[in-house]
Amino acid sequence: MTESAPREVAVIGAGGFIGQAVTRHVMDSGHRVHPVLRDTKPDDWPAGVDVAVFAAGNSSTRVSLADPVRCLEDNVAALDRYLLGLRARRFVFLSSLSVYPVGRARKGEDDVIALDSIPLYGAHKLLAERHVAEFAREWVCLRLGSLFGPGLKKNLFHDLKIGGRDVWLTRDSKMAPLDVRDAARAVADIALSDGLGVINLASRHVVTVDEVLALKPGDYRFHEERHIDESGVALDRQGRVWQENLDREAHFSSIRRFIAGAGE
Repeated sequence: MTESAPREVAVIGAGGFIGQAVTRHVMDSGHRVHPVLRDTKPDDWPAGVDVAVFAAGNSSTRVSLADPVRCLEDNVAALDRYLLGLRARRFVFLSSLSVYPVGRARKGEDDVIALDSIPLYGAHKLLAERHVAEFAREWVCLRLGSLFGPGLKKNLFHDLKIGGRDVWLTRDSKMAPLDVRDAARAVADIALSDGLGVINLASRHVVTVDEVLALKPGDYRFHEERHIDESGVALDRQGRVWQENLDREAHFSSIRRFIAGAGE
């Protein structure tokens, strides 16, 4: 992380999966964190913070289809309230690799993406990025891939950890998962640096559904409900601020330990 005087950092969604991890890392780095939770009233929002990290919003693709109004409210309208209300010097939005069209061979941060080329969940995230660029003074949009680690409550890695046998991803899905603690370090490093713009944040090691399932063999039921493609993600900008240190074998070992209950 860039050496600097202690900063005032608001973490929106500080009680959530990645929000908790970001809060811990920023505090451990000597900065002051102002947690902003779902029930924190606007009158209690911190004023004049150096950095605001938006780690809230809807992270469920199922919700985007079952209740699109709620998804739009959580991912765009709620974001706007913090963008306009906090008036942070620097605003960091945790977006998603879901903004990229499925099947795109290379996923670069400067790609032009049409809203009608991506699923509704990704479209809401992309629209939110546009609002951040419009209303924030300084801004960074971090497009995160899959995550695993302490506090996880959903996705394939969580389901395997708790002994689930239902697999909701397509067999040909590809993920570039990061441990949430590594992702939080990267988010904090980038949030407290001087760079601007869009940055992809994912592992350079891509794993398939079958490779993950092989870490915990069992009789699985495949529903083929959702497809993920996190292959071909450009990580040059990420590498300028934060470096992933694990090789592929060590990366698989960290996933295996989490699934086995030893990665907490």
